Amino acid sequence: GCGLNTMCHTVDKISMCDCKPGFIGYPFDGCYPEECTMNSDCPEERECRNKHCEDACKNACGLNSHCKGIKHRPVCSCRPGYDWNPFLGCQVQKNKECSEDSDCLSNHTCSNFKCVDPCGSVCGN
Repeated sequence: GCGLNTMCHTVDKISMCDCKPGFIGYPFDGCYPEECTMNSDCPEERECRNKHCEDACKNACGLNSHCKGIKHRPVCSCRPGYDWNPFLGCQVQKNKECSEDSDCLSNHTCSNFKCVDPCGSVCGN
């Protein structure tokens, strides 16, 4: 049989299910109301995709970047200490070795965008 919010009709003696007007989904599983037809139906940080308001930033920005949904569109920017293309991925700025400790070898830390041995000055190597 047909799921919720559907209509059943026959075509050449075969039963068919369709979503009722204003509903979307898979008719045999059930249909649900359309959430949007255009971006203006959604909050500013979301956009209308397949009649649903979804996070405008979903899968929008590259590595080492962050996203903010503005006017229904993703706005990507590189994290501090990084540059290049925030939609494809950001890299440590050329004159900077690191932006955070994980950019350095395991026994080094990131200090003023340089990887340094934290024991070097303390222990006197």
